[in-house]
Amino acid sequence: MKTIHLLGLISFLMLCACRKEIICSEPIPASPCSSDLICTADFRSVSVEVKDKQGNPVLLDKVISYRLSTGEEILVDDLKNQFMLDQGEYMVWSDGQKNITNKTGEQIQFVGFKNGTEVIRKNFTIGHDCCHIEKKEGPSELTVSVDAQ
Repeated sequence: MKTIHLLGLISFLMLCACRKEIICSEPIPASPCSSDLICTADFRSVSVEVKDKQGNPVLLDKVISYRLSTGEEILVDDLKNQFMLDQGEYMVWSDGQKNITNKTGEQIQFVGFKNGTEVIRKNFTIGHDCCHIEKKEGPSELTVSVDAQ
């Protein structure tokens, strides 16, 4: 009889050791995104229009996005679309950065330069829905003071 109780106790302890997340402690959080999720093939981005005080598009020399949690500088606008640039529209973040983006959102800082001088610096909160990035907070349009276009 002692052998059966001892065998039962050993079995329970082994089960507890093997299934620690269920029996012995708090559950281990699941991955935020399902591996069998089906997403659309479109490529999404968060962009911002930069205009002067008269509402004209501002053509910036350079834009940089910083991932504030790491300080990492990310060059997002690798795929420069001339039409977007002519309209003063700049990519802040894209699906290309989804895998380094916190799902619930993180601070991304957009910095723009004109004639070698910083003219804009604005923070955005960007997350994703497991398929595509999405803007949680941040403007769609920014107004800057620039002397020369």
